[in-house]
Amino acid sequence: MNIDSSASSSTNNDNIHDPSDVFLESFTGIIKTKDVDRIIESQRSMLARFEKTNEMLMTFNQLSHLRYQSSMNDYLKHNQVLFTLKRDLDFVFKKIRHLKSIIEKKYPDAFRNQITRTLSEEDENVSVEDS
Repeated sequence: MNIDSSASSSTNNDNIHDPSDVFLESFTGIIKTKDVDRIIESQRSMLARFEKTNEMLMTFNQLSHLRYQSSMNDYLKHNQVLFTLKRDLDFVFKKIRHLKSIIEKKYPDAFRNQITRTLSEEDENVSVEDS
């Protein structure tokens, strides 16, 4: 009896279709093979274009990285030159201030006269430029 029931259930399973099979059969009946082939060909074409674009972007990124490294090295060198120039100029101005103070102590009247003359010359230059 056990064997008969399994045999009868097997024939019942053949008559009853799995819902996914029914859906698949109805779906494949709607779509034409030609359309599927065109979709696949279109996807392959897009994939090839995307791969080529990706390759171009990778090349661009590598080139950009090299240019960035070169520019960064130049920037660091120029930055160092500017810091050296600033340090040198600070030293020069410090020396000038020191020399001014020595001259002012040694020759106070002459120093005041020269400062007054320099300021009046600068005022004249400014007023001539404004005219």
